[in-house]
Amino acid sequence: MSANNSTASGLELISHRSTPTLAGHSDIEHPRHTYKDGFWEPPADYQDAAVRRDEVGRIDSDKLLIFLPIQDQLSVDTVASNDSNKYKSFSKLIKRFSEKTSMQGVPYINNARLWYAKMIWSLLLVIAIGWMCFHLFYLITQFVQWPKQTKIKLSFSNLEMPAVTICNVNPLRNSVFDRASLPLQELIKYVDPKGFDNDEEDDDDEEQTVAESPNPNVTGTGSTPAYNTDGYGTGNVTNTHGTNVTESGVTDSVVNGTSRPQHRNATNGTGNGTINAFGDGSLRTTSRPRTPGTGEAGQPPSNRRKRFVDDFDNDKIDEYLDYDEDDFRKKNEPPRPPRDPIANLEDTFRSLYSNEKRMNRVDMGHQIKDMLISCSFDGYECFPDNFTRYQTMEYGNCYTIQSSAFTSKSSGPKHGLSIILFMENDEYLRGLTQGYGARVTINDQYSFPYPADEGFFVSSAFETHIGLKQINIERLGHPYGTCDDGVEFEQRYRTRYSRQTCQSVCHQQAVIDSCGCHENNDVEVFLQSSLLDNIKRCKTREELQCQFSIGKEFEDKTRECVCETPCKEKQWVRSISTRQWPTEAYTETLLRGVCQRRPQQCKDLISKADDRKISLNFLKIVVYYQDLNHEEINEDPEIETAQFASDVGGAVGLWIGLSILSMFEVFQLIVELCQYGIYKCKHMGNMDSNDKPDLPLGDRKSNVQAPSALNFNQPQFAKDYLYDGRFATARYQY
Repeated sequence: MSANNSTASGLELISHRSTPTLAGHSDIEHPRHTYKDGFWEPPADYQDAAVRRDEVGRIDSDKLLIFLPIQDQLSVDTVASNDSNKYKSFSKLIKRFSEKTSMQGVPYINNARLWYAKMIWSLLLVIAIGWMCFHLFYLITQFVQWPKQTKIKLSFSNLEMPAVTICNVNPLRNSVFDRASLPLQELIKYVDPKGFDNDEEDDDDEEQTVAESPNPNVTGTGSTPAYNTDGYGTGNVTNTHGTNVTESGVTDSVVNGTSRPQHRNATNGTGNGTINAFGDGSLRTTSRPRTPGTGEAGQPPSNRRKRFVDDFDNDKIDEYLDYDEDDFRKKNEPPRPPRDPIANLEDTFRSLYSNEKRMNRVDMGHQIKDMLISCSFDGYECFPDNFTRYQTMEYGNCYTIQSSAFTSKSSGPKHGLSIILFMENDEYLRGLTQGYGARVTINDQYSFPYPADEGFFVSSAFETHIGLKQINIERLGHPYGTCDDGVEFEQRYRTRYSRQTCQSVCHQQAVIDSCGCHENNDVEVFLQSSLLDNIKRCKTREELQCQFSIGKEFEDKTRECVCETPCKEKQWVRSISTRQWPTEAYTETLLRGVCQRRPQQCKDLISKADDRKISLNFLKIVVYYQDLNHEEINEDPEIETAQFASDVGGAVGLWIGLSILSMFEVFQLIVELCQYGIYKCKHMGNMDSNDKPDLPLGDRKSNVQAPSALNFNQPQFAKDYLYDGRFATARYQY
């Protein structure tokens, strides 16, 4: 081909490549052509191939290669490059997804040739998606309910001993009760059984005086009062002290030279009252009729049990209190049956006892240094200083022994806690303390003990073995359940959290917040945390009325405390066995140890009691683990997070055959559809009537133009084009 023709056409066509190399086309063989001026000569059908290419309407841009002139080595970009801003149509996006996705059913819808086949597969796909949604809803609903399950297993390890709290059943020592307030002293004297013996003797003297007197209205002389038997006491009665008793039944009585509180309801208002000598010569009125020649209420005086119970008159006991709870009750409340005299007596004693100052109560109670004879754990001695004192309204001073060093490494009584106590029975309050022994509580270390609610009795003159089995409980908190870890509670009250402690603290706090004062019960928790330093005790009638109202609200459950179960808790199952203890010989040994510390008390004890009564002063307690195997009760989630994810994946795979990677295919389709929508919305408003919308790459026509004449004085470059599997190189100038 001549140079003139090349210059006139603006394009120098060089001979065709002999063996072009291209990915996917390395096996194509082409005829050898000549090489001229550093370029290959194009094929002879170059122009025809270009026309055919335009007719086909497609240029595979991935197969276009750039060849630079050998002498210049100039790098350029391809003419037909991909435009990233050009998007395919919506239908083609969906078609491509249906062809390539691993989702079950979709390819069959796309490939089906018959319309009813497409409908069937579409219907099956919709049904599968519906059931998948229902299945997923069920799984999610079950998971968000946060179900839990309880697992029990046995473990074996060294176990820490629990705290052991011991209370003498006698709250106040008889030898020092004169330190108490006057109402409490009078109540103790009133219930002393010695007074009932003297009362019976005085009643016999009364009956004898009535039988010998010719006149019913006789003024008695001496220590025995006279009374009128006509109509059961309608006249006036005078005793030797000049104390008058009128028809109203109100008396001024004297007990050891001190005035006894007046009886508000001595008679029933009709004069049916009786007057009895009370112990040491004092007078006491009752509302019960008498029959001359008989005992109380027509019974013989020898019936001590009947007389002992009847003499505890509720109205008389209430005289020792500054208030009556019946006055605080609402008028519309239904009437209650009469209180049991014994229960009323105990409540009255606790109320008067709680009115005493705390230090006075501590001094009047039993002291651990006086009671403790022997203490050891696993054969090693412990001392009174190892005990912590708690004050209770029911049992006075209680003592707790606890230590982190008390760890059982072996089971059995030999490796447990052994305590021998001298109970000081001669100090018991006669008429108030109804038995011998101690109240024992097993509780978690550094938690507050409640002997009256959670304890059990241990008898004197017995050796009691308490075998323990430990149970550890762990509960799940939010969102699986409601439990309290006790961190804030321990920081505020300086004691370990328990539900019982939370209830008592909540009740006390409600009284403080509503009434501005505190009640006497359950104040030890507040005292050890110094939260009652500036708060007074409820004393006035208004404060007592407020305190009673708060208590009534708790009883009626109109006011409640939110006290959750602890997240971690220890409990102990007890197994108790006893034997008669000590022997007579060992009693002497124990008594010798008491006499070394308290000679005078030992002397009085020996002179007044026999061997049996002396043995009632001693008791022995042995607390140990029966077995180091312990139960662990744990709450675990019924549906773990990993299990929930597995269930969801199984449901999706079961109904529509999707895996994790298949889900990303769906995600990619959604992203592409969003991009296509954004592109269409963005460019639809910018197109005018002359503009043509950007077509997909496959719909574009080639815009290759014939090059003009070449000017070899300007830079040149060359490009390869593929025509029907053959390559040609064209030289351009610019």
